Amino acid sequence: MPPKRSAGVVSNVAFEEMRKEQTEFKKEVLETLQLIRQEIKGNQEKSEEQVMNKLQLMMNEQKKLQDEQQKMLGEVETIRNDVKCLKKDSEAQVPNKQVKQEINESSSKEAETMTENIKITVFFWTKTLLFHLEMFPTDTILDLKKRIEAKEEINVPVQEQKLLFNGEECENHRTLDECGIITNSALNLRIC
Repeated sequence: MPPKRSAGVVSNVAFEEMRKEQTEFKKEVLETLQLIRQEIKGNQEKSEEQVMNKLQLMMNEQKKLQDEQQKMLGEVETIRNDVKCLKKDSEAQVPNKQVKQEINESSSKEAETMTENIKITVFFWTKTLLFHLEMFPTDTILDLKKRIEAKEEINVPVQEQKLLFNGEECENHRTLDECGIITNSALNLRIC
């Protein structure tokens, strides 16, 4: 008959099994703790990286704001200097009455000459036709060509007209005054 065991005594086999179970449990706990630690470390690295990125963005924005502020201050200073210069210039250059009167007379004479009609003679080479037109010095060559086109005895479209004054072709966008055409000037009309 085998010896009796007391209820409080654990056999060697049972003790070994308990030790194995405890070792496996410790191993599982250790592995779980390592996984948790790695996850925490990864999250910490991610959050540190995110924080660093946010800080970098904030620093960049702050730098941009400082640059814009400096630019604005420079522009304000430039405007202040311009205002000071304008004020000095206006104080220093107040024209006297005689200068003002000369300016007014000159501009009124110029305005009178620009509104007076000038008489132009146009020679039409192919038909040996001669006619006179009255135009303003501010009228363009194109305006003159349109008036010529409206003449019944000629009836030449604008795009086919070539006007010559002093041997040079007159460009459509130029005014009569710019071409040097004055009262009693003679122009030659050619068809092209």
